[in-house]
Amino acid sequence: MNQLTWPTNIKYAARIANAREVTLQGTADLAFWQRLLDHKGLTAFNSAGRAHLMINATALVWKGLAFREYTVTVATADGEQPAQPTGYYLAQAFNSSRSLAWAERRLFHTPYAHGTIDVGVVPASMHVAEAGATMFKATMNQPSGASPSSNTAWQGHIFLPTKPAPKQTKRCFFAQLSGPQYSYPFDSASDHMEIRLSDTYAVFQWLLDSQFTPQTWHIRPNADHAKSKTYSWSD
Repeated sequence: MNQLTWPTNIKYAARIANAREVTLQGTADLAFWQRLLDHKGLTAFNSAGRAHLMINATALVWKGLAFREYTVTVATADGEQPAQPTGYYLAQAFNSSRSLAWAERRLFHTPYAHGTIDVGVVPASMHVAEAGATMFKATMNQPSGASPSSNTAWQGHIFLPTKPAPKQTKRCFFAQLSGPQYSYPFDSASDHMEIRLSDTYAVFQWLLDSQFTPQTWHIRPNADHAKSKTYSWSD
């Protein structure tokens, strides 16, 4: 499969309705993330000279099992100066269920680990910890300056990490996301974000080293998610 070819018959491994989702969108040093993505055969999306990152926490129920996820993604681009990201690179992911985290790694080749995850939508909050130690925490003080609700929909590639090798297999899956969305500016005077280094997960060091700067909260209290099987791709 070519890097940015959408399959004609996508096989979705899971469809989940009524998800509660909080996203903290922000920017970071473009050169830092481009150096990391160079080794993956990807191009970082250029958002006014900065990389575009999405930190996401979601509460879901699948086949009667309630669980929560936390992901860090960086936007990617196809072409020199597209107006919008054409995909996202999944730098790290966590799942509150040990069995689902194992299945993600084993069956879908995704970078999931087990973690304790909390998600709140009113007001927005997200927290991920390992063995009781906080790795990332963000909280909204009081919602203000909201944009009108919009029924947004997105579909695209989610590119996965690969291990260095002469003939490494590059992988991605396809995702769909839809549902009413409320957006609020991140208020640096009253909202809070905390990043702590982890001996196990480099992504938190990357967020600090690239000077991740939060800009906007996006809240979907009732979202629909769909995720495909994992596909191989090439340059």
